Amino acid sequence: GQTGSTGATGPTGGNLSDQNYVFAYDNRTQTYGGGGFQDVTFNTNGQIDGWIHITAPAGVGTSSFICNQDGLYLIEYDIISRKTGGPSGTFSSRATINGVEISGSQAAVNINANNQPQGHTRAFIASFVAGDILRIQFTGDPAGTAGDFEIVAGQGSGTNRPGIT
Repeated sequence: GQTGSTGATGPTGGNLSDQNYVFAYDNRTQTYGGGGFQDVTFNTNGQIDGWIHITAPAGVGTSSFICNQDGLYLIEYDIISRKTGGPSGTFSSRATINGVEISGSQAAVNINANNQPQGHTRAFIASFVAGDILRIQFTGDPAGTAGDFEIVAGQGSGTNRPGIT
């Protein structure tokens, strides 16, 4: 038989060229202050489009990444940590949306020896709506270890050696 008529054109979908990403890092050592999870600050935006992250005051930065577009996002973070004193313990990190831990975002490393950098990475997918705030946080365990755990920058070779990306 004959070919039928062409139907109506559907809506245009998104494409892979849509830009909505952030890559940030911090090139300072950040020391655990005690009292549970604390926010990690990021003082440099390597690449950013479609998110808001303020790096002021200069050299200090902030912890909040504000989403501007609803969607599912692949999030990955990499941390170099160390213990500077006290008993062996666990350095833990996690991500939050609006202050609530994102399931599956937590990573941890047990550190037995002082001043031995330990790296760990976590990747996960999370759903965000415009206005949601993403933060990365870290803590040390056992209790009473304030000042004994750090995110440590300056490890490895090269000119820019961040402690967290």
